[in-house]
Amino acid sequence: MKKIILSLAVCCFLSFTLTAQEIYKIKNNWKGTYLNTNEALQVSGVNENWNSAQWEFIDAGNEQFRIMNVRDATFLNIEYDELRCSTIEIGWNSALWRINPVEGTNSFKINNVWKPNLFLNIEEGLGCTAILEGWLSARWKLEKVNTNTTPTPTVETNDQNTNASSDLFNIQRALDAHNDLRREVGVPPLVWSSDLAAKAQLWADNLALTNRFEHSNTGMGENIADGWVSGDPPETRIFKGWGEDEKPNFNPATRKCYRGKVCGHYTQIVWRNSTKVGCGVKVKADGGYILVCNYDPPGNMNNGPAY
Repeated sequence: MKKIILSLAVCCFLSFTLTAQEIYKIKNNWKGTYLNTNEALQVSGVNENWNSAQWEFIDAGNEQFRIMNVRDATFLNIEYDELRCSTIEIGWNSALWRINPVEGTNSFKINNVWKPNLFLNIEEGLGCTAILEGWLSARWKLEKVNTNTTPTPTVETNDQNTNASSDLFNIQRALDAHNDLRREVGVPPLVWSSDLAAKAQLWADNLALTNRFEHSNTGMGENIADGWVSGDPPETRIFKGWGEDEKPNFNPATRKCYRGKVCGHYTQIVWRNSTKVGCGVKVKADGGYILVCNYDPPGNMNNGPAY
């Protein structure tokens, strides 16, 4: 789990550690109210255990974070020039935020990466706008939630799988499943990409939340599968579902699929020019899961041979 340490001076030196994948409440300094999605995105007083007022800071690298609501797994963003909480698409900088310590206080200002001059504030109602230097309406405190006593959210987040701490998903086993299949045909192993994994996780979150099963159409190499937590683990879906089950549809002589047969998941895995992979898993409320793996460079290009 990656930690970003923000150091603040409050009379004496105070160090505050914002830990990705942990849960926080976001409290406004001016009004003492909390950001929440109880009925709509708002700031208000909240009950102790409202998961609508609990937020997960997902580390996106470069000291940037996605801010996800625990109750419904939607993300704070300004994609349509209006502050809202919604599902997001891969690559939306409008859903990336910087957490800026206010010198001499234990407070933060939160600005958007897409439009860095816009800050989360409640000066004239909740919004994301330009601010003046001394506005308390744009200063926030982060209160860590004791998740040991917090009721289970109505939607499982399961984003700990991005750092392989989940029992369901293990990075090394997923990578080994890919490379065992590549080794069989004599192509170099893939290496794990945390950037591809983050993008895969976003799409897995999106599909699980909206109960869809479709490709992201972002131009990346992408394999998608679903499964059951109580059934085959993700690495088995990779090795067997995408690999062993599709290999009979693959013609070793042409290194393409037999006419009319499906083997595109397998050929992406063994595509020689692909060098990196990253995967994400999202558990759904019904006990199923969505597995997404992204590949770079993408495979299955121009109807060419896999290797």
